[in-house]
Amino acid sequence: DDDAEELCNCKFTLAYGTKILLHNTKMKLKRGMRYGLLGGNDSGKTTLMRSIANNQVEGFPDSSTVRTVFVEADIQGEQSHLSCIDYVMHDPAIQALNIPREDVVDILATVGFTDDGKAKPLHAVSTLSGGWRMKLALARCMLQKADILLLDEPTNHLDV
Repeated sequence: DDDAEELCNCKFTLAYGTKILLHNTKMKLKRGMRYGLLGGNDSGKTTLMRSIANNQVEGFPDSSTVRTVFVEADIQGEQSHLSCIDYVMHDPAIQALNIPREDVVDILATVGFTDDGKAKPLHAVSTLSGGWRMKLALARCMLQKADILLLDEPTNHLDV
């Protein structure tokens, strides 16, 4: 869409250690559009997304201008004992936005976490399959009202 707001129009080089992953690369992103990032294993896709989310890509708008959220389904072990609700509520970004518990419950319900459903909001994160963990990660990001969602292998764990 030519009329869509431009979120990013930059040129950058990305290295991982001494290895140059991208050199003089141009990136243009517009609001409301969906983009795919394709590449072989270990080609730097995740590194690029992490670098963008951590404000480490030269020329990419910083988080005060464009809210960028990186979504991974890999939930850390020290948080996996928490209930789904508490896992979301303990996220520093959610805490910084002062999001009420009721809003967390509502968003969890929109992605399938209901008291009468397969995955319940009070279940421990450790009991969830990979697909439900990805849904939980997406719900958490929806609450952050991101301008850009960076999804790392979002279909890897989909329940069939």
